[in-house]
Amino acid sequence: MHPLERIRALHPQWSSPGGEPANSLPVGNGTVGANLWTTGNGGLGIYMARTDAWDDLGRLIKLGRLHVRPVGLSTPTDTPHHEELSVVDATFHARHGGFDYTAWVDAFSPALHIEIRRPPDTPVEVVLDDWRPPGAGPLNPADWHKTDLKWADDPADTGDTCLEPAPGTLFLHRRNRAATVWRKTLEAQWGSDLADPARDPLARKSMGLAVHGPGGRAVSPALLRFESGVECIRIIILAPAPVDAETADWRGQCAEQLGAVLAVPFERRRADHNRNWENLWDRSWIFIDGEGWEPGAVTRAYLLQRYMNLIGGRGPFPVKFNGSIFTADFSLPGFPEHADFRQWGGAYWFQNTRLTYWSMPAAGDTDLMPPLFDTYLAALPLREAHSRRHFGHEGAYFPETMYFWGAFLMSDYDRNRDTLPPGVNGNPYTRHYWCAGLELAALLQAHIDHSGETERIETQLLPLLRAHALFYLGHFTRSADGTLVVDPAQALEQFHDVRDPLPDIAGWEAVLAWCEKRGTWSAAADRDLFGELRSALPPLPTGRDHEGTYFRAAAEIRDTPQNTENPELYSIFPYKLHGVGLPGLDTVRRTFLRRITQDCGGWRQDPIQAARLGWGPMAASMLTRMANANAPGTRFPAFWGPNFDWVPDQDHGAVLMTALQQMLLQEAEGELIAFPAWPEHWKVSFRLHGSGGAIVEGCFDGETREARDTTTGRSVRIHPEADG
Repeated sequence: MHPLERIRALHPQWSSPGGEPANSLPVGNGTVGANLWTTGNGGLGIYMARTDAWDDLGRLIKLGRLHVRPVGLSTPTDTPHHEELSVVDATFHARHGGFDYTAWVDAFSPALHIEIRRPPDTPVEVVLDDWRPPGAGPLNPADWHKTDLKWADDPADTGDTCLEPAPGTLFLHRRNRAATVWRKTLEAQWGSDLADPARDPLARKSMGLAVHGPGGRAVSPALLRFESGVECIRIIILAPAPVDAETADWRGQCAEQLGAVLAVPFERRRADHNRNWENLWDRSWIFIDGEGWEPGAVTRAYLLQRYMNLIGGRGPFPVKFNGSIFTADFSLPGFPEHADFRQWGGAYWFQNTRLTYWSMPAAGDTDLMPPLFDTYLAALPLREAHSRRHFGHEGAYFPETMYFWGAFLMSDYDRNRDTLPPGVNGNPYTRHYWCAGLELAALLQAHIDHSGETERIETQLLPLLRAHALFYLGHFTRSADGTLVVDPAQALEQFHDVRDPLPDIAGWEAVLAWCEKRGTWSAAADRDLFGELRSALPPLPTGRDHEGTYFRAAAEIRDTPQNTENPELYSIFPYKLHGVGLPGLDTVRRTFLRRITQDCGGWRQDPIQAARLGWGPMAASMLTRMANANAPGTRFPAFWGPNFDWVPDQDHGAVLMTALQQMLLQEAEGELIAFPAWPEHWKVSFRLHGSGGAIVEGCFDGETREARDTTTGRSVRIHPEADG
């Protein structure tokens, strides 16, 4: 069966209306997304979002909510209902009460297209739901839960306004305030000299929606009505990029963009959209059959999470780990019930954010990765200013929790600085976490290996590594023999007071080894800088018991576990210093078996690390648990969570994807290895990407394993212990 047909066979389907936003289904083009849910009497609810729709409080919010509703139609409760999400072409279909809906976000424009086929003589209304009116007052304190809003002087929503309509078009507009959290964070953390209002990326941004329907009559600024007489209604909901523009100018820009969308014939736009999605799905796939551990559920989970990456992973900013752009009213106990809320707020938490991106190279989706690199590299100058101003030395590090412009969350930095050294944040969970930039560099190296974009070595990798090398060499002392003493430090969030944490040392070993192998140090100054750092690195911390040597989270640990992480396993993943086909496998296997937290789900990486150690049955068992863990009260199978974060939890799906890829394809010493951790009772066919442009297709029919690089026609080495 053709891969597209196999994916089509996995489309989620339902026979009853969703009824509420928690049961919504996601569509998108990577930058613009929509949650769609069917309501009673043949109606449709819609949330619209963008990956760059930041408000002045630093929240990534919805652009608006709409409802499509029949007028005067009474639908019997026993009316047949069919609802389906076609992930092959990112299209929502529903049939209910005599109404047929087809909705999709155009792959090449910021527009949701909705086709409505209706019974004769049934008027239809499109309503802009004014759920965030201006002047609604301060946000509910519940919205501050584990977010930064409590540090805002005026944590109030500026609200949305329905503008006066044009013929057949409604406008929903929002404009950010001139004073934003950007300025407040810079003034508090650096001083007013860096807080030039002209550079504020949040201030005075206009954003919103333009809703257009040929033949529609604007009854009010919030209501577009379609009378009877036309069987098929086509509605366009335009979601343009936020711009620094006054209301009238923004409205004029919307009209121009709508004209550009309408200028392309509908049939051609739809054909181009479909072709784009066919190409995306042709890049890679994994299909599992067999006995035990629900292989079909794991296949579905893998494909649907990749779909989530594709519909929410473009635009100028990284994927938000806590919901992407598909948050909704999830009715989770103890949390606010509205679609703008996400636990942990609008900032980026690096350890959560990076996991989505580790799933992309093997899937062939390297074109989704640059927003991560571009965002962090754009913040590097501010981070360098932080080191100079507060620490008195050159270089930079990226904090665990960071607004996209480079500032700490104020709730982490702490306004009460009386007992804190300059520049050090007040949150012990993130205070001495220095190594985010090292994993960012490792991701950038993986991107270069898989995409061939070697120009990023000079433009991004070297500036990133130079800044971090200068930071480590300038920030930490040396022992008598010249070895760096990485202290004060922490081992992720697990141990807050340590010396020489393994993630830092493993990170430097991995990224420096890549650069040395590639001959990246062409300049003498770089050879000197990184040579000095290489010679000063302490060894990976180890311990020994009656069973043998194992790795430790740090050379010295001065507190008790504070979280459920395993920093001692970071040489397995994300840094890949150890694994199948690499030295030290017995040591890291011993380390894995004695890890403190032994579990999966959310951001826990146990299944990835088990796969890299060649333990396929163990990894498969974990993935089966994860594949059936969508959020309570939701119907879309890849709305995971909330786990540690929020719904849909992007870490949960990304770990599942990466683990499954590592079970099928790894690299060691420059060689591809197929089936390094594959259980013998799962049949599989796959297409995955390796470094250097390799595209590996393989299959296991229950008896024979085969794999070849389709770009060269050469066979790929099959791991001799492939059953784990």
